[in-house]
Amino acid sequence: IPKIMDFGVSQKNSVEEENNIEAWGTPKYMAPEYFNNGKIGFQADLFAVGMTLFELLSGETAIEENDVNRVIFLMAQGELRALQDLMPDVDESLNDIVMKFLEKEPYLRYSSAKNAMDTLQKYIDQTEEKLSEDEKKAKSTVDFMLNRINRKQDFPTISQHIVEINNLAEKG
Repeated sequence: IPKIMDFGVSQKNSVEEENNIEAWGTPKYMAPEYFNNGKIGFQADLFAVGMTLFELLSGETAIEENDVNRVIFLMAQGELRALQDLMPDVDESLNDIVMKFLEKEPYLRYSSAKNAMDTLQKYIDQTEEKLSEDEKKAKSTVDFMLNRINRKQDFPTISQHIVEINNLAEKG
């Protein structure tokens, strides 16, 4: 089972003049509630997972901006790009899964990490049934790499919530 990890790229961001916000993290992966003074819960970590999935699949982030103040504004009040905007041929089910992680309102995201994991696993299982032999070989290479990462224990986790997600996945 792959683990979710933070590679130490977070930074302190202060936008006190405009929003009176001081937060730690990578703005493009921080949930809107960080910037809207909302209650921060496990849904914020699910948002970060969704942003990571978005970038892994598309090669780009859901926000085009690089200016930290503009990123924070867009996270708080703007719209994110849909996966289908960058990948018109993406499977609609996969687009829906990723975009559910990225809902602005925490209560519209997955109800739990287990629910998100189950949804992803169901999609993977359905997709694997359709794979050709070459695609199955490529998948086994990715599985091998993920297993190596899984065995390396010195990667720090994003937060305590991510530790809980990983524990749930192992109990699965």
